[in-house]
Amino acid sequence: MRLEAANLLGNLTLITDAQNTACGNKSYPDKRKVFFNTPNAPIHSLTRDIAGIEDWTMRAIEERHERLVRILCEDWGLIRDSSSQAA
Repeated sequence: MRLEAANLLGNLTLITDAQNTACGNKSYPDKRKVFFNTPNAPIHSLTRDIAGIEDWTMRAIEERHERLVRILCEDWGLIRDSSSQAA
């Protein structure tokens, strides 16, 4: 299951190389500290998106994955927002 989660869009975030090195194999709470408390490191929207996720579970990853895929599909015009469809 870990390999499956590693390859999902919902498991990804944008951080600097230095942050990635600092995170190593730390726990999710410790990684969040690195993501949000590294001086002078940007906090991209994709990273900011995980701020409210307390536990990094398979369910959290899958839900985030589905939400991000839906956002991308709408943005790329692959699906239409239901509010923009004609009756």
